[in-house]
Amino acid sequence: MGLVVEDERIRREREDQEKRRQKQHIDRLAKQVKALMERVYEFREQAARAKQEVASQQEENKELKMRIEQMREDHSEMMVAQARGGLTGGINRANARDSKNTRDREAEMRRRRLAKNALLAGVVEEEEDLVITLEGISTSSLAQLSGRFYRWLGKKLPLGADVRAIQARYGSAVASYFHFYRWLVGTYIFIASLSLVWIVFHVLKQVNQGSASVFSASLVGIIPSFLAYSSFDSSNRNLYAIMVVLTTTVQVVSATVKWIREDKIRKELFIVDEEQKHVQFAKTFLVGWDNSLSNQQEVEDYRLSNGLAAANMLAEVSQADASATRSLDDKIWLYSYRCFGFALYVGVQMAAWAAIIFLTAESDNVASGLAQQLQSVAWISQAAAVISTSIVPATVTVINAIMPIIIKAITKLEKWDMERTVTYMLTIRMFLAKILNAFIQALSYLLLADPYLFAGQQYTIIINRGRVEQNFEPSGFDCRLDQAGAGLFQLVVTEFVFSKIINYATLRAAQVKARYSKKLFVKPEFEVAKRMVGLLYFQALILAAYPFFPMGTVFVAPFLILSFKFEKKLLTAFQVYRPLSELDMTKARIWVLVVMSGVGSNGHEEICRDTSFRRCHSTV
Repeated sequence: MGLVVEDERIRREREDQEKRRQKQHIDRLAKQVKALMERVYEFREQAARAKQEVASQQEENKELKMRIEQMREDHSEMMVAQARGGLTGGINRANARDSKNTRDREAEMRRRRLAKNALLAGVVEEEEDLVITLEGISTSSLAQLSGRFYRWLGKKLPLGADVRAIQARYGSAVASYFHFYRWLVGTYIFIASLSLVWIVFHVLKQVNQGSASVFSASLVGIIPSFLAYSSFDSSNRNLYAIMVVLTTTVQVVSATVKWIREDKIRKELFIVDEEQKHVQFAKTFLVGWDNSLSNQQEVEDYRLSNGLAAANMLAEVSQADASATRSLDDKIWLYSYRCFGFALYVGVQMAAWAAIIFLTAESDNVASGLAQQLQSVAWISQAAAVISTSIVPATVTVINAIMPIIIKAITKLEKWDMERTVTYMLTIRMFLAKILNAFIQALSYLLLADPYLFAGQQYTIIINRGRVEQNFEPSGFDCRLDQAGAGLFQLVVTEFVFSKIINYATLRAAQVKARYSKKLFVKPEFEVAKRMVGLLYFQALILAAYPFFPMGTVFVAPFLILSFKFEKKLLTAFQVYRPLSELDMTKARIWVLVVMSGVGSNGHEEICRDTSFRRCHSTV
């Protein structure tokens, strides 16, 4: 019995000890939790203080920005006052110029360098700062207002960060292509905004008239029926024509202004570069850092950009030395090569155009003659009809495929000194080789839209309507102009879709082939000339379709944005770029606008006539 009591006492003591240990452990945990909560409260207080400091810093930045703007305005007023001060003002200005110290000059040169990089990379807001700085037009209130507007617009337009990232990683040449792309996006966004206002008024008018097409999901080809040409009546003809002409004028004026402004800036920058030509390598190789970069990826991108710039400068210097040391005999041989190459290119291009036009105009005769010859061959007689009808488009496709190869060989034969010149020559020549397809397609739909176009006897020898004109389909369209608009816009959509599929499939197939053959995938070059040709060809199709379906710009702007993103994705994932000088095809786009506007001028004339609207509301 005594042993049992003793065991019970020992058990109780152990339980008491265990409870005391647990209580002590809980007390320690409570103290730790309390300490942690105090630290949390401290962190919260620190975060609140940091937010207050950030807010106060932002207020200080705003005040500094306002002070800078005020100083600029004061400077402008002072310059105006000095300009009105006559001889005394001129003496004072001369003394002021003489008293500028080295720091001011270095700051000015630094602003010029930053502005040059911004110009090549497509940063619109910094480009406008360059205009104000270089041209000295900040004395004008209108110029200041214009500069602020462009800076605001540059910040609001999309794709600016993408262009800057491409500039950092791939250099100014490929960035200039994407800068051109971004400018197109901005232009079409503005035009699409005008079209949206027009669409709203047009839809409201149809609703007031009780039209059922607004609320239906019917399509005219691929165009919504309430936006088709036949949805307009004769009372809309003046507004329709004004909108078409206005938006075309906006594009031409925008391209011309961009060309003039950038040409003026480049001339100023050329003067600056000539003044600092003796230190260009020191600036490029020794000043290779930028304290404004915020992450490691940007640093790596700018390393690549600096390397491209260095390689580009070395190539330009070697080319300039070779050109300067060239003897008279070498120059004679060189220009002989170039003259021969130009003559050869003209001959080949004319022959290709003649072959395409002949095959298009005589496709029926060629197909029937070929079918008769194939019928005599027993083993292919069953497929003679299919082969004969396919041979003409296949031949045209082959001609279009081999022309870029021939053009590259001819351009290489001419031995141009500068890579930039080679790129320009390839772009223009490839575009001329490809634009004929767009011209023929536009002409075929113009003949469809106007049954009396080229109906005179004098045009019979030049063009055979029956072989070029698109056939009217009364079962699917109530109006010829509806079919023309739907067909031309379908060409735009087809080019948008299939160009992406072909580009991606080609690069992806090369990558898969390298993987299965256990070879290293060598990234192909991002060819600016080829990409620019495709972009200008797409623009030509858009301009051809525009007179018959001007509402299409609402769809074109998203098309261009998606195309920009797709091009960037291909560049970063599948392709590389070798260093070249910057390329700006603004002048080429002006040429495309003028030519394709001339092609569509008959469409402009057609829509201005009251009979065209009446024809769309009668039996065709």
